[in-house]
Amino acid sequence: MFTHVRMAHLLSFVHTVLSGTPKILELRSQHDPRLLNPSHLATYDILLLSYETLRGDIYRDAAGDSPLTSLAFRRIILDESQKIKNKNTNVSEMANKLRTHAKWCVTGTPAVGNSIENMHGLLQFLFPELDKPM
Repeated sequence: MFTHVRMAHLLSFVHTVLSGTPKILELRSQHDPRLLNPSHLATYDILLLSYETLRGDIYRDAAGDSPLTSLAFRRIILDESQKIKNKNTNVSEMANKLRTHAKWCVTGTPAVGNSIENMHGLLQFLFPELDKPM
């Protein structure tokens, strides 16, 4: 049985697993003023944000001032990654604009469902080169 992980449990796990004390920032809204400053965001080891926050940042990105797309991340882990299964949604578009060295998709929900097409968004995130014409 899979359940949604509470943020407090996730933070406790991160502190237990990682050596030292990582600097963690949790952003729950695209209106959080801390989200506006890329140099401030870059001082954190871990950024935790919701899909709603990521989706809302698409408007800043369209205006050319999204701090999330201006940073290069070491690793991006999408928990509940079935939320990007539709490649045409704002959240999937923003996830694909993030620059990173490593990408992970984690889900406890069967992402395929009724159609293999439901995997397109996840595969596009993990392997963007597959979506380009040859």
